[in-house]
Amino acid sequence: MWDRLLGCGVVALSLGYLFATHDMPVKEIGDPIGPRMFPYLIGGAMLISGIWILLEAFLKKPEVEDTESHNYVKPRPFAVAGVIAWATLYFFLFERLGFAISCSIFLIGMMSFFNRGKHITNISISVIFSFTVYFVFTQLLDVKLAPGIMPY
Repeated sequence: MWDRLLGCGVVALSLGYLFATHDMPVKEIGDPIGPRMFPYLIGGAMLISGIWILLEAFLKKPEVEDTESHNYVKPRPFAVAGVIAWATLYFFLFERLGFAISCSIFLIGMMSFFNRGKHITNISISVIFSFTVYFVFTQLLDVKLAPGIMPY
C-alpha cells in the first residue's frame, strides 16, 4: 500500500515539476538547447521512477511480513512526516539564507536523525560538504547558486 502511495506521489510531483518547467520563461539568447533541458531531464527521470515504483507495486505478489524476524523494520510514519517537515523548512530557508547555509542546516538535521550521537561528525561533514559544493559551483563552474546572506 505504501509503495503505491509513494508511486502516485512521485508521479504527481514529477508532472507538477514538468508543468512548472514548461511555464518557465526563456530568453531567446544563449545556448540553443536552452535552460529547460536539465529540468526536463530531471522531471522525466522522476516520472519514469514513479511509474517504475507503481509497476513494481502492482506486479509484486503480496507477502506476509514476519514481525518476529530480526530484519523486520517497524513503520515509522512520524519519522516520514518529520523528514517532510524538515525538507519544507529547507525549501523555505533556501532563498533567505542561501544554498550553503540552508544546506548545512538541512544536512545537520538529517544526519543527526539518521546517525545519532555523532554530533561532531555530522556537523563537520554537513558544513564541509555544503560549502565545498557551493565553492565548486560558484567559483570553479561559474554556476550561480542562491547566495542568501553570503557574498557571491
